[in-house]
Amino acid sequence: MKEIGINLYSLRSLIPTEEGLLDTALKLREMGYTFLQYSGGPYDPDMLARVSKESGMPFVLTHVPMDRIIGDTEALMEEHSRFGCTKIGLGAMGTPTLIDEKLCFETIEKLNVAGEKMKKNGFDFFYHNHHHEFYRHNGVRVFDYMIENAPYINFTFDTYWAQFGGVSVADFIDKLNGRIECVHLKDYMIDVKIKDDGKPTTAPLFAPVGYGNIDFKSLIPKMQAAGTKHFIVEQDNASDLPEPLGEAKKSVEYIKKELHEKLRQEIMYLSKMKREVTIMFYYENKTSKEISEILNIPDSSVRWYLGESKKTLKERIEMTEQGIYKPVKIGIGHNGWTTDYDMFGLRSDVLMQNICYVCYLKPCTTE
Repeated sequence: MKEIGINLYSLRSLIPTEEGLLDTALKLREMGYTFLQYSGGPYDPDMLARVSKESGMPFVLTHVPMDRIIGDTEALMEEHSRFGCTKIGLGAMGTPTLIDEKLCFETIEKLNVAGEKMKKNGFDFFYHNHHHEFYRHNGVRVFDYMIENAPYINFTFDTYWAQFGGVSVADFIDKLNGRIECVHLKDYMIDVKIKDDGKPTTAPLFAPVGYGNIDFKSLIPKMQAAGTKHFIVEQDNASDLPEPLGEAKKSVEYIKKELHEKLRQEIMYLSKMKREVTIMFYYENKTSKEISEILNIPDSSVRWYLGESKKTLKERIEMTEQGIYKPVKIGIGHNGWTTDYDMFGLRSDVLMQNICYVCYLKPCTTE
Protein backbone atom coordinates (compact mmCIF):
# COMPACT_ATOMS: atom_id res chain seq x y z
CA MET A 1 0.00 0.00 0.00
CA LYS A 2 2.24 2.74 -1.30
CA GLU A 3 -0.50 5.27 -2.04
CA ILE A 4 -3.19 6.51 0.35
CA GLY A 5 -6.30 8.44 -0.61
CA ILE A 6 -9.15 10.10 1.22
CA ASN A 7 -12.84 10.53 0.50
CA LEU A 8 -13.51 14.27 0.55
CA TYR A 9 -16.91 13.61 2.10
CA SER A 10 -14.89 13.47 5.32
CA LEU A 11 -13.92 17.12 4.74
CA ARG A 12 -17.12 18.35 3.08
CA SER A 13 -17.26 21.53 5.19
CA LEU A 14 -13.96 22.63 3.61
CA ILE A 15 -14.83 22.16 -0.08
CA PRO A 16 -17.94 24.22 -0.92
CA THR A 17 -15.91 26.32 -3.39
CA GLU A 18 -13.17 25.68 -5.93
CA GLU A 19 -10.73 27.67 -3.79
CA GLY A 20 -11.56 25.59 -0.73
CA LEU A 21 -11.22 22.36 -2.68
CA LEU A 22 -7.82 23.33 -4.09
CA ASP A 23 -6.53 24.49 -0.70
CA THR A 24 -7.71 21.27 0.93
CA ALA A 25 -6.19 19.09 -1.81
CA LEU A 26 -2.81 20.81 -1.44
CA LYS A 27 -2.83 20.37 2.34
CA LEU A 28 -3.75 16.70 2.00
CA ARG A 29 -0.93 16.17 -0.47
CA GLU A 30 1.50 17.76 1.99
CA MET A 31 0.30 15.32 4.69
CA GLY A 32 1.09 12.32 2.48
CA TYR A 33 -2.16 11.58 0.68
CA THR A 34 -1.68 10.85 -3.01
CA PHE A 35 -5.19 10.73 -4.51
CA LEU A 36 -8.79 11.73 -3.80
CA GLN A 37 -12.33 10.44 -3.97
CA TYR A 38 -14.79 13.19 -4.79
CA SER A 39 -17.96 13.31 -2.74
CA GLY A 40 -19.64 15.89 -0.54
CA GLY A 41 -19.07 18.98 -2.68
CA PRO A 42 -20.53 20.66 -5.78
CA TYR A 43 -20.11 18.41 -8.80
CA ASP A 44 -18.49 20.33 -11.67
CA PRO A 45 -16.32 18.16 -13.97
CA ASP A 46 -14.33 21.10 -15.35
CA MET A 47 -13.63 22.41 -11.86
CA LEU A 48 -12.43 18.97 -10.78
CA ALA A 49 -10.12 18.84 -13.80
CA ARG A 50 -8.60 22.21 -12.87
CA VAL A 51 -8.13 21.30 -9.21
CA SER A 52 -6.60 17.94 -10.06
CA LYS A 53 -4.11 19.55 -12.43
CA GLU A 54 -3.14 22.37 -10.06
CA SER A 55 -2.82 20.17 -6.98
CA GLY A 56 -1.30 17.10 -8.62
CA MET A 57 -3.96 15.02 -6.88
CA PRO A 58 -5.96 12.71 -9.18
CA PHE A 59 -9.59 11.85 -8.52
CA VAL A 60 -9.85 8.06 -8.74
CA LEU A 61 -13.47 7.60 -7.66
CA THR A 62 -16.67 9.60 -7.25
CA HIS A 63 -20.08 9.29 -5.66
CA VAL A 64 -22.86 10.55 -7.92
CA PRO A 65 -26.69 10.32 -7.81
CA MET A 66 -28.25 6.94 -8.58
CA ASP A 67 -30.75 8.34 -11.06
CA ARG A 68 -27.90 9.64 -13.22
CA ILE A 69 -26.01 6.33 -13.01
CA ILE A 70 -29.08 4.46 -14.25
CA GLY A 71 -30.59 7.02 -16.62
CA ASP A 72 -27.71 9.20 -17.78
CA THR A 73 -24.80 6.78 -17.99
CA GLU A 74 -23.28 8.06 -21.22
CA ALA A 75 -23.16 11.69 -20.02
CA LEU A 76 -21.61 10.63 -16.71
CA MET A 77 -18.83 8.78 -18.51
CA GLU A 78 -18.11 11.78 -20.72
CA GLU A 79 -18.01 14.08 -17.67
CA HIS A 80 -15.68 11.77 -15.75
CA SER A 81 -13.34 11.54 -18.73
CA ARG A 82 -12.84 15.31 -18.46
CA PHE A 83 -11.10 14.95 -15.10
CA GLY A 84 -9.49 11.57 -15.77
CA CYS A 85 -11.62 9.42 -13.49
CA THR A 86 -12.64 5.93 -14.67
CA LYS A 87 -14.41 4.77 -11.50
CA ILE A 88 -17.98 5.97 -11.05
CA GLY A 89 -19.48 5.29 -7.65
CA LEU A 90 -22.77 5.24 -5.78
CA GLY A 91 -22.88 6.07 -2.07
CA ALA A 92 -25.80 3.69 -1.45
CA MET A 93 -29.34 2.80 -2.38
CA GLY A 94 -31.85 4.64 -0.26
CA THR A 95 -33.37 2.67 2.60
CA PRO A 96 -36.95 2.79 1.19
CA THR A 97 -35.64 1.20 -2.02
CA LEU A 98 -33.52 -1.37 -0.25
CA ILE A 99 -36.20 -2.70 2.11
CA ASP A 100 -38.74 -3.17 -0.71
CA GLU A 101 -37.74 -6.58 -2.09
CA LYS A 102 -39.12 -6.13 -5.60
CA LEU A 103 -37.85 -2.58 -5.99
CA CYS A 104 -34.48 -3.48 -4.45
CA PHE A 105 -33.77 -6.35 -6.85
CA GLU A 106 -35.02 -4.37 -9.84
CA THR A 107 -32.70 -1.49 -8.90
CA ILE A 108 -29.73 -3.85 -8.56
CA GLU A 109 -30.44 -5.14 -12.06
CA LYS A 110 -30.54 -1.57 -13.43
CA LEU A 111 -27.26 -0.76 -11.70
CA ASN A 112 -25.71 -3.89 -13.17
CA VAL A 113 -26.83 -2.85 -16.67
CA ALA A 114 -25.25 0.57 -16.12
CA GLY A 115 -22.10 -1.14 -14.85
CA GLU A 116 -21.92 -3.30 -17.96
CA LYS A 117 -22.27 -0.22 -20.16
CA MET A 118 -19.47 1.47 -18.22
CA LYS A 119 -17.23 -1.58 -18.51
CA LYS A 120 -17.62 -1.67 -22.29
CA ASN A 121 -16.49 1.96 -22.45
CA GLY A 122 -13.42 1.74 -20.20
CA PHE A 123 -15.10 2.69 -16.92
CA ASP A 124 -16.11 0.71 -13.82
CA PHE A 125 -19.05 1.05 -11.47
CA PHE A 126 -18.50 0.87 -7.70
CA TYR A 127 -21.18 0.47 -5.04
CA HIS A 128 -20.38 1.71 -1.53
CA ASN A 129 -21.94 -0.31 1.28
CA HIS A 130 -23.48 0.85 4.51
CA HIS A 131 -24.95 -1.49 7.11
CA HIS A 132 -28.40 -1.79 5.57
CA GLU A 133 -27.09 -3.92 2.66
CA PHE A 134 -26.90 -6.71 5.25
CA TYR A 135 -30.70 -6.61 5.53
CA ARG A 136 -32.30 -9.89 4.44
CA HIS A 137 -35.14 -10.53 2.01
CA ASN A 138 -36.49 -14.02 2.75
CA GLY A 139 -33.17 -15.04 4.24
CA VAL A 140 -30.99 -13.55 1.49
CA ARG A 141 -28.80 -10.59 2.37
CA VAL A 142 -29.01 -7.75 -0.13
CA PHE A 143 -25.20 -7.61 -0.26
CA ASP A 144 -25.00 -11.32 -1.10
CA TYR A 145 -27.67 -10.90 -3.78
CA MET A 146 -25.60 -8.17 -5.44
CA ILE A 147 -22.46 -10.31 -5.33
CA GLU A 148 -24.18 -13.31 -6.89
CA ASN A 149 -26.48 -11.60 -9.41
CA ALA A 150 -24.72 -8.42 -10.52
CA PRO A 151 -21.27 -9.20 -11.95
CA TYR A 152 -20.74 -5.65 -13.23
CA ILE A 153 -21.10 -4.14 -9.77
CA ASN A 154 -17.77 -3.63 -8.04
CA PHE A 155 -17.64 -2.58 -4.41
CA THR A 156 -16.09 0.18 -2.37
CA PHE A 157 -15.98 -1.95 0.75
CA ASP A 158 -16.49 0.08 3.94
CA THR A 159 -14.96 -1.50 7.04
CA TYR A 160 -16.97 0.50 9.60
CA TRP A 161 -20.34 -0.29 8.09
CA ALA A 162 -19.49 -3.98 7.69
CA GLN A 163 -18.57 -4.09 11.37
CA PHE A 164 -21.74 -2.16 12.25
CA GLY A 165 -23.77 -4.57 10.11
CA GLY A 166 -22.61 -7.48 12.26
CA VAL A 167 -20.61 -9.47 9.72
CA SER A 168 -17.01 -10.65 9.70
CA VAL A 169 -15.02 -7.93 7.93
CA ALA A 170 -12.24 -10.39 7.10
CA ASP A 171 -14.63 -13.00 5.65
CA PHE A 172 -16.33 -10.42 3.45
CA ILE A 173 -12.99 -9.28 2.05
CA ASP A 174 -12.38 -12.87 0.94
CA LYS A 175 -15.91 -13.07 -0.48
CA LEU A 176 -15.30 -9.93 -2.57
CA ASN A 177 -12.00 -11.13 -4.01
CA GLY A 178 -11.39 -9.41 -7.35
CA ARG A 179 -14.22 -6.89 -6.89
CA ILE A 180 -12.86 -4.49 -4.25
CA GLU A 181 -10.27 -2.44 -6.06
CA CYS A 182 -11.39 0.40 -3.77
CA VAL A 183 -11.92 0.19 0.01
CA HIS A 184 -12.88 2.69 2.66
CA LEU A 185 -10.61 2.47 5.68
CA LYS A 186 -13.00 3.66 8.36
CA ASP A 187 -12.41 2.88 12.01
CA TYR A 188 -15.02 1.91 14.61
CA MET A 189 -14.69 3.07 18.20
CA ILE A 190 -16.96 3.02 21.24
CA ASP A 191 -17.76 6.45 22.63
CA VAL A 192 -19.33 7.56 25.92
CA LYS A 193 -22.21 10.00 25.83
CA ILE A 194 -24.32 11.57 28.55
CA LYS A 195 -28.07 11.12 28.10
CA ASP A 196 -30.66 13.78 28.84
CA ASP A 197 -31.20 12.26 32.27
CA GLY A 198 -27.50 12.72 33.08
CA LYS A 199 -26.64 9.02 32.90
CA PRO A 200 -23.77 7.80 30.70
CA THR A 201 -24.26 5.48 27.73
CA THR A 202 -22.02 4.04 25.04
CA ALA A 203 -22.42 4.02 21.28
CA PRO A 204 -20.35 3.33 18.13
CA LEU A 205 -18.53 6.30 16.62
CA PHE A 206 -16.39 7.01 13.55
CA ALA A 207 -12.69 7.42 14.31
CA PRO A 208 -9.39 8.11 12.55
CA VAL A 209 -7.74 4.94 11.25
CA GLY A 210 -5.90 3.26 14.13
CA TYR A 211 -7.87 5.02 16.85
CA GLY A 212 -10.73 2.52 17.00
CA ASN A 213 -11.11 -1.23 17.31
CA ILE A 214 -10.83 -2.53 13.73
CA ASP A 215 -7.72 -4.66 13.21
CA PHE A 216 -6.34 -2.99 10.09
CA LYS A 217 -2.95 -4.64 10.53
CA SER A 218 -4.47 -7.99 9.61
CA LEU A 219 -7.07 -6.65 7.17
CA ILE A 220 -4.79 -4.59 4.90
CA PRO A 221 -2.80 -7.59 3.60
CA LYS A 222 -6.06 -9.48 3.02
CA MET A 223 -7.38 -6.52 1.02
CA GLN A 224 -4.16 -6.44 -0.98
CA ALA A 225 -4.47 -10.16 -1.68
CA ALA A 226 -8.09 -9.61 -2.78
CA GLY A 227 -7.00 -7.07 -5.38
CA THR A 228 -7.40 -3.75 -3.59
CA LYS A 229 -5.42 -0.92 -5.18
CA HIS A 230 -7.04 2.21 -3.76
CA PHE A 231 -7.03 2.48 0.02
CA ILE A 232 -9.30 5.41 0.85
CA VAL A 233 -9.53 6.93 4.33
CA GLU A 234 -13.01 8.00 5.36
CA GLN A 235 -14.22 9.45 8.65
CA ASP A 236 -17.81 10.63 8.32
CA ASN A 237 -17.78 12.88 11.39
CA ALA A 238 -14.41 14.58 10.75
CA SER A 239 -16.09 17.50 9.01
CA ASP A 240 -18.14 18.22 12.13
CA LEU A 241 -15.13 18.33 14.47
CA PRO A 242 -13.07 21.44 15.31
CA GLU A 243 -10.06 20.36 13.18
CA PRO A 244 -11.19 18.21 10.22
CA LEU A 245 -7.73 18.22 8.63
CA GLY A 246 -6.25 17.21 11.96
CA GLU A 247 -8.43 14.09 11.88
CA ALA A 248 -7.24 13.31 8.33
CA LYS A 249 -3.63 13.74 9.48
CA LYS A 250 -4.07 11.22 12.32
CA SER A 251 -5.20 8.56 9.84
CA VAL A 252 -2.43 9.05 7.28
CA GLU A 253 0.28 9.14 9.96
CA TYR A 254 -0.98 5.89 11.49
CA ILE A 255 -1.13 4.18 8.10
CA LYS A 256 2.36 5.25 7.11
CA LYS A 257 3.83 4.23 10.46
CA GLU A 258 1.97 1.05 11.35
CA LEU A 259 0.53 -0.52 8.21
CA HIS A 260 3.02 0.12 5.42
CA GLU A 261 5.82 -1.57 7.31
CA LYS A 262 3.96 -4.84 7.94
CA LEU A 263 2.99 -5.35 4.32
CA ARG A 264 6.42 -4.25 3.09
CA GLN A 265 8.07 -6.90 5.24
CA GLU A 266 5.79 -9.65 3.93
CA ILE A 267 6.43 -8.63 0.31
CA MET A 268 10.19 -8.67 0.90
CA TYR A 269 9.94 -12.35 1.87
CA LEU A 270 8.58 -13.25 -1.57
CA SER A 271 10.90 -14.72 -4.19
CA LYS A 272 12.71 -12.23 -6.41
CA MET A 273 10.37 -12.65 -9.38
CA LYS A 274 7.18 -12.62 -7.31
CA ARG A 275 8.43 -9.57 -5.43
CA GLU A 276 9.23 -7.62 -8.60
CA VAL A 277 5.91 -8.47 -10.25
CA THR A 278 3.95 -7.56 -7.10
CA ILE A 279 5.69 -4.22 -6.67
CA MET A 280 5.30 -3.27 -10.32
CA PHE A 281 1.61 -4.20 -10.44
CA TYR A 282 0.35 -2.89 -7.08
CA TYR A 283 2.81 -0.11 -6.27
CA GLU A 284 3.85 1.20 -9.69
CA ASN A 285 0.42 0.57 -11.29
CA LYS A 286 1.89 -1.21 -14.32
CA THR A 287 -0.26 -3.55 -16.41
CA SER A 288 0.57 -7.22 -16.76
CA LYS A 289 1.55 -6.55 -20.38
CA GLU A 290 3.97 -3.79 -19.36
CA ILE A 291 5.48 -6.03 -16.68
CA SER A 292 5.93 -8.88 -19.17
CA GLU A 293 7.86 -6.57 -21.50
CA ILE A 294 10.07 -5.22 -18.70
CA LEU A 295 10.90 -8.65 -17.26
CA ASN A 296 10.89 -10.42 -20.62
CA ILE A 297 8.46 -13.10 -19.50
CA PRO A 298 5.05 -14.12 -20.96
CA ASP A 299 1.99 -12.18 -19.87
CA SER A 300 0.50 -15.44 -18.61
CA SER A 301 3.52 -15.87 -16.33
CA VAL A 302 2.97 -12.40 -14.89
CA ARG A 303 -0.62 -13.30 -14.03
CA TRP A 304 0.57 -16.58 -12.49
CA TYR A 305 3.13 -14.79 -10.31
CA LEU A 306 0.48 -12.28 -9.20
CA GLY A 307 -1.89 -15.07 -8.24
CA GLU A 308 0.79 -16.97 -6.37
CA SER A 309 1.94 -13.80 -4.60
CA LYS A 310 -1.59 -13.00 -3.43
CA LYS A 311 -2.03 -16.56 -2.18
CA THR A 312 1.34 -16.51 -0.42
CA LEU A 313 0.69 -13.16 1.27
CA LYS A 314 -2.71 -14.34 2.47
CA GLU A 315 -1.23 -17.58 3.86
CA ARG A 316 1.58 -15.74 5.62
CA ILE A 317 -0.76 -13.27 7.24
CA GLU A 318 -2.99 -16.09 8.46
CA MET A 319 0.06 -18.06 9.59
CA THR A 320 1.29 -15.04 11.52
CA GLU A 321 -2.06 -14.67 13.25
CA GLN A 322 -2.23 -18.35 14.15
CA GLY A 323 1.41 -19.08 14.88
CA ILE A 324 2.57 -15.96 16.68
CA TYR A 325 -0.39 -14.11 18.15
CA LYS A 326 -1.84 -17.42 19.44
CA PRO A 327 1.23 -19.45 20.45
CA VAL A 328 0.92 -23.22 20.64
CA LYS A 329 2.60 -25.60 23.06
CA ILE A 330 3.57 -29.02 21.81
CA GLY A 331 5.03 -32.18 23.29
CA ILE A 332 7.94 -33.71 21.39
CA GLY A 333 9.54 -37.02 22.13
CA HIS A 334 12.03 -39.43 20.55
CA ASN A 335 10.47 -42.31 18.59
CA GLY A 336 7.01 -41.03 19.44
CA TRP A 337 7.49 -41.03 23.22
CA THR A 338 7.33 -37.88 25.33
CA THR A 339 9.48 -37.90 28.47
CA ASP A 340 11.27 -35.38 30.63
CA TYR A 341 14.61 -36.03 28.93
CA ASP A 342 13.86 -36.62 25.25
CA MET A 343 14.67 -33.45 23.22
CA PHE A 344 14.30 -31.46 26.43
CA GLY A 345 15.72 -28.26 24.96
CA LEU A 346 13.15 -28.14 22.20
CA ARG A 347 10.27 -29.07 24.49
CA SER A 348 11.10 -26.25 26.92
CA ASP A 349 11.49 -23.53 24.28
CA VAL A 350 8.02 -22.21 23.32
CA LEU A 351 9.42 -19.94 20.60
CA MET A 352 11.24 -22.88 19.00
CA GLN A 353 8.05 -24.95 19.19
CA ASN A 354 6.10 -22.28 17.29
CA ILE A 355 8.78 -22.04 14.62
CA CYS A 356 8.44 -25.78 14.13
CA TYR A 357 4.65 -25.49 14.13
CA VAL A 358 4.39 -22.88 11.39
CA CYS A 359 7.01 -24.68 9.27
CA TYR A 360 5.31 -28.07 9.58
CA LEU A 361 4.73 -29.53 6.09
CA LYS A 362 5.39 -26.11 4.56
CA PRO A 363 8.93 -24.80 5.12
CA CYS A 364 8.92 -21.05 5.61
CA THR A 365 11.97 -20.10 3.59
CA THR A 366 12.67 -17.58 0.85
CA GLU A 367 13.01 -18.99 -2.64
